[in-house]
Amino acid sequence: SENTTRKRNRWKPIALGEFVVGQVDESGDIFPVPSPPEVFLGGTFLVVRKLRQDVEGFRDYAGRGGERGSLASRLVGRTSDGTPLTSPPPHDGRATDGDARTTGVANVFTYGHDPEGLLCPLGAHIRRANPRDALGFGTTLSARRRIIRRAMPYGPSWDDGNPDADRGLLFVACNVRISEQFEFIQQQWLNDGSPFGLGSIPDPLGGGWDPESPRAIVVGGRPPLVRAPLPSFVTTTGGEYFFVPSIPGLWALANHAASTSGQCDVEASEQPGTARSDAREPVALG
Repeated sequence: SENTTRKRNRWKPIALGEFVVGQVDESGDIFPVPSPPEVFLGGTFLVVRKLRQDVEGFRDYAGRGGERGSLASRLVGRTSDGTPLTSPPPHDGRATDGDARTTGVANVFTYGHDPEGLLCPLGAHIRRANPRDALGFGTTLSARRRIIRRAMPYGPSWDDGNPDADRGLLFVACNVRISEQFEFIQQQWLNDGSPFGLGSIPDPLGGGWDPESPRAIVVGGRPPLVRAPLPSFVTTTGGEYFFVPSIPGLWALANHAASTSGQCDVEASEQPGTARSDAREPVALG
């Protein structure tokens, strides 16, 4: 929570079943899996994407400034140092309570106080990828769409002198229902602006832009900023869906494979993480 003494702007815990198979999810259900279920329990489904980024094209279009009012920051939703555009700029030059520089947490914020997108534009990448409380009903409408994601850059650094080099992000996300989590975010929030009152305009960074038919983009504000046709800056060049089993799931898979092939199961006392106290009873290692 931003402040546990407040009744509003408090974080709602997300059910473990949104990310781990065999646990109860936000709807009170447990995701069904094929037989044998013990192979899947405790695991998760992994989305992998290789995203090539046209850094030179983005900077030519949006500018190189990272200040709060720059087009680059308004398209992303953050300044170049990672500070989210969710609180008014300080009048005395000092950071505000919601500023990442004072809290040390660049992700502790909501949008409920900014319904028109005057601080963080409605079409900003971070707002479309995770609307938080911006869609109404608190965070209820976005709770079923949460993913655990991480990304790391690949390719040469930007200052290597070769703007055409292959560079970008390797993206991974963990979720239990790929179609209702990762694919929903991609299709309904990043590729379609309707939930945010933006028509059919895709997200400037994560959306699926057709390079043959670029469209203009409107950046919210007073007055709103209309920019000429926006090209595609991010291209998916590879990726796959995987299942990542838990350690017990791996043992269940091995035992199932051995039993179906007529081989003997591995004794529990010979599995990693256990030791014998006698000839038959394993003792878990602390």
